[in-house]
Amino acid sequence: MEKCMLVATMFMLLGAARLIQNRRDKLKGTIKLVFQPAEEGYAGALYMLEEGALDGFQAMFGLHVWPFMPVGTIGSKPGPIMAGSSRFTVLTVAFVDGGQAGNVIPESIIETQSGVHECSATVDFMEEMRPYPPTINDPTIYDHSKRVGEILFGNTFPSFDGCRGLGVLLATAFFFIGTQNKTTSSSVKGLHSPYFTIDEEVLPIGAALHAAFAISYLDTHFKSRVTQ
Repeated sequence: MEKCMLVATMFMLLGAARLIQNRRDKLKGTIKLVFQPAEEGYAGALYMLEEGALDGFQAMFGLHVWPFMPVGTIGSKPGPIMAGSSRFTVLTVAFVDGGQAGNVIPESIIETQSGVHECSATVDFMEEMRPYPPTINDPTIYDHSKRVGEILFGNTFPSFDGCRGLGVLLATAFFFIGTQNKTTSSSVKGLHSPYFTIDEEVLPIGAALHAAFAISYLDTHFKSRVTQ
């Protein structure tokens, strides 16, 4: 279920906190751990950005569980990885028929039909509801994350549909981590199913991935600053 999914991601970040804390004397910069509020449908990431919670960040790594990949695998790609999301309202007394032509423009149909009936009509895409932009992986941050992932896992995975609020943030790399138990792969349930479960072996793996990304990023960029 949704709570199981969210708790799993929180446990991974809490585990990363312990790993990072154990190396605090060797860190070459500042690491912040962010638990995103209102992750689905309420633009929590955008509010965090507007309130200054992410000021000073140079790079961000995001991780989300994925039940259709086995534990020990991660998935991502450079550039666009998740779709944007918005809402619009359709109000009809009877039905709306846009015809079968491939070049039909719905907004023009609405305006034409309203004129035929001597009334007015508008198209409202509800921009005030804070639509999510696409999630686009920053090439540099993605390349660094990919190197870390290949050391730990040695594989990648194709792009995903859906949307996440991380698209409003700064230079970001967003990855999925497999939670599927190989022995129960035939009965995997989706993220929002009340029967969704995870293989808990993924928790320390996710924690290690978070920590490895952050620590190695600081190490790499500290070396770059020293040599400049």
